[in-house]
Amino acid sequence: MYRTIIIPALFLLLLSSSVFGQNNIQGLSQSATDFIPISPISYEFYTESDTSENTDSTLSSHTNKATHRDVFDLSLLPNESVSYYVSRANEAAGTDSEAQNTVSFGLAGPGNYVVYIDYSKFTVVPKVEENGCMIHQKVGVGTRITMYIQVMDGELALSNLVGLGMAADQGQVSGTIHTNAMGMSSAFISSLMGLPTQISSSSIQHILQSVGIIKSQLYMNESTLSPQIIAVQNLGCS
Repeated sequence: MYRTIIIPALFLLLLSSSVFGQNNIQGLSQSATDFIPISPISYEFYTESDTSENTDSTLSSHTNKATHRDVFDLSLLPNESVSYYVSRANEAAGTDSEAQNTVSFGLAGPGNYVVYIDYSKFTVVPKVEENGCMIHQKVGVGTRITMYIQVMDGELALSNLVGLGMAADQGQVSGTIHTNAMGMSSAFISSLMGLPTQISSSSIQHILQSVGIIKSQLYMNESTLSPQIIAVQNLGCS
């Protein structure tokens, strides 16, 4: 597989394009076979000094002799994608709703929604649960934009971040937006993290710039990479 390094400017264009969202939208509960984003969970991976029989050797690390620290080998995460997920929020419980409330085709009418936009480098690790159910775990590193949105009037393509910012400026929508680095850490990345902020053209522009910069840190020696389980896919039970 080719390694594609997208410069921040091109990455921002992809994220802000309405075409991107229309082609890649996935509902959080659309079917049993979709990858569902979850809060990142630590994943144990094998290192040269770890001889435990219980350690999964699917992923490994190597030692950077220049800095004398473990650096995760990105070649073990051969897949790279930008994924978009949206679901109608349960107004009573404040959580994602069931499949019947999944937004279709990226257009959202009045209501409350949760939107996740993930950039990730990842591999897929199968797992059999104790109840016999098979799942796929998306294990990787990357960034996640999370938006909690209330659409008050009309229909909007929630994938079009530029249009969403303009709608917020005009009072058509309201909500909050924030970004997370998943499985990536450094002093520089920490300096780019901020508190959730109100959705507006300016806040979306700031978030997109931060995400593009964080993405570029994947290939910097200063960044520590610790793969996380960032999404799961239910394959059914035997």
